[in-house]
Order: sequence, then C-alpha cells, then structure tokens
Amino acid sequence: MKTLKYLSIAVLMILFNSCQTEDIINKNTLTALAENANHEAELKFASERLTSIGQVILLESADNQSRAYLYGKIEKRFDGETNVLIESLINENPTYSARISNNLSSLFGNEGNLDNYLASFKNIKGSNYYPQLFIPFYDELKSANRIGIANPVLVIATGADQYSFTAYQNVNGKIIELPNKVDELFAKQSEVWVISINERVDSNGNLLTELITKDNGNGRVQGLSYPNAKFENMRISSHKESWAYGGSEVNIKRWKSFYTFTQYGNAIAVGVTNEDTPEDGDGRQIYQFSRNDVKYDRNININWVYAADWPSWQVAVDGSTTQHTDYVYYVIFEYDPWPTGLRSFTMRDAGFGSYGFTVCYRSGDGYYHTGYIYQYSADGLIINPISNEIRTNSVF
Repeated sequence: MKTLKYLSIAVLMILFNSCQTEDIINKNTLTALAENANHEAELKFASERLTSIGQVILLESADNQSRAYLYGKIEKRFDGETNVLIESLINENPTYSARISNNLSSLFGNEGNLDNYLASFKNIKGSNYYPQLFIPFYDELKSANRIGIANPVLVIATGADQYSFTAYQNVNGKIIELPNKVDELFAKQSEVWVISINERVDSNGNLLTELITKDNGNGRVQGLSYPNAKFENMRISSHKESWAYGGSEVNIKRWKSFYTFTQYGNAIAVGVTNEDTPEDGDGRQIYQFSRNDVKYDRNININWVYAADWPSWQVAVDGSTTQHTDYVYYVIFEYDPWPTGLRSFTMRDAGFGSYGFTVCYRSGDGYYHTGYIYQYSADGLIINPISNEIRTNSVF
C-alpha cells in the first residue's frame, strides 16, 4: 500500500477521480465508467473461479469420510466463524486432495488443477485472497440434526450486497442449478455451503491482528499524561453484512489533521497508518462482531487505541515548520474484501473549510459513521449518530 503524502490540490483532484463514487454525477465521468467496467470484469472473474472451486468441493459431498473431514475443519473455527480456507482443506489431507483432483478432472477435463485455481486469487492489485467454505447457522442446524443429513446446497458469494443467491446441488454425481434462489430463511433450515473470499486473514493467509489494546483494569498506565485515546466500548446495531458472509468486520480509516485541513496555505491530512491512504479501501480492523452481537445489540468492551501517543503527533505544515495535530478524522465501515468495489465520499474538516478530499472504502454498504475527534474533548466523548447504527465512546 502507498504511504500517504501531504495532499496538494492537484493530488486531491486525482484522488477524486480514482474512486468509484456514490455521487451520480461523478459516476458519469469517463474515469468512473472505466472503473465500473473493470469492477464488473473482476466480479465475473471471481464468480467463475469460485463457482468452479465450489462445484468440485460439492461433488465430494457424497463421500461420508470426506464430509466428516470437512465438518471437523469447520468446527475448528480457525478465525471465529464456521468456515475453512479451501487451501487448508486441500493441503492438510492428501487423500482428500487426491479425490478433489479427480473431481476436477471429471468436471472440467484437463483445464488445470485446483492449485492453479487458488493461485489465480494471488497478487491481485498487490494482495492475495483466500477462498473459503462457510456454513451459515452451523451450530443451530447441528443442534436440530440438520447437518450431514441431506445433500448440501452450494451458493457463491462475491462480496456484493446480496441476500439471495443462485444455488447448486449434487444430484447423483451431477451438479445441477436449483430453480429457486436461496435466502437467509432457507439457510436457517437447510445446510448451505457458501464459497467466498475470507475476510479475516491477511495477504499471507494469517489471521488479522485486531490491534485491540486491553488495559486489564489498570486504567491510565501508559507513563505519559494521557497519551493514548481509545474506543472503550462499541455497539453495532445494523446488519451491513449479508447472512452469507457471517459476522461483521468493522474497519476504520484515520487521518491526523487540524480544525481545518489548510495550514500555511497547504491542504494537510496525514494517514495514521499506511492503510489509511484515501484511495485504498481497506483501512484497519477494529473488531469482529458476531451476528448475535449485532442481533442482540450487545455493547462490547473493545479498548481499541485509535490515537497512540497523541501528544507526539507532529506534521510538517510547510518547508520548515511542524505543528501538533489535534484532530483525528475517521470513517468506520463494514469491510468487505475484493471483489467488492470501492465506495467514496468527501471528507470535510471540522471548520467546513473550502478543502476536502475524497475517501474510498471497500464495502457492500454505506459506512457506519464518519466524523472527527478533537484531542482535548476525546476523554468521555460519546459517538452515537442519529442513524443509531453504531455507538461508541472515547476515553484516554
């Protein structure tokens, strides 16, 4: 990812045209049209590849030993969800891997092997992505004796804001498309296998570090005078994640700046981390909320530091002058991985100055909240927008 540099007016104009915007006027620009075309091609590519992987896995569902092996992997919940990376499923069992290879040949002839299919999700715009198999409502279905009984139904989820999906099933060794789409109600009653891109591992396939700083009940023990600002508790009250993707991965993008973005005539907003470049869609993960966390409106103690050692934050405002940045600007959103497209909006400063910059974030839905936090009002600040989709508090 690129390192955020100071934003000149020219750079702001470039960034304005680099994102897929929610503004209908900007969607009609040639830049936006070209990006939309690329996004459609990416969705098509991901859907076709994931469908091929899913059908090969589904064909193996008729074998009881293979199915038991898959359930064992699912129940390990390696990232907290009832899912398993396809790569892990294949690489950790040579017998299963051999059977999958035979299925691939049966379905697609000599078009390659599954490793090649998985490799096609590597080095996409500089990042690697990992297909997974997810069984929604697994625990409830297992308690109701509905796991491992009937033939599972396969759906392909590509990160779009979908709630019903085209479905497939293995019928006597043949993969057929079912006449009706599958929705959440169906998935709560029947075993559904969702093939999608995992949202909780990094580019190396390792679990994402949530960077949650626990104070262990010791209060302000950082050593300096209240240097760290954190979100103490957070509640998410809106399902911005489809049932087919499990829980909600809540991410943030942050910038250091001032009451207005302009200092000495320069527009300045500096990313807190290298994930906070305006044109990058990912940001940094705050917390992984389960579907029940959202359903039951749970207030979770997260203790997530959003401004570490805030008094030390200095940025250059001209060729020779540095100043302390006393504002954090942010957007909090439900993260969805590629091939989900980018959304965007214009970040305005606290003083509603003439400068702003376009911020992109990767999500199938609108953001939870965007705003700013003033350093000297951060201790005890309550963030609770009118939408009531999110509530959090800031403390030192």
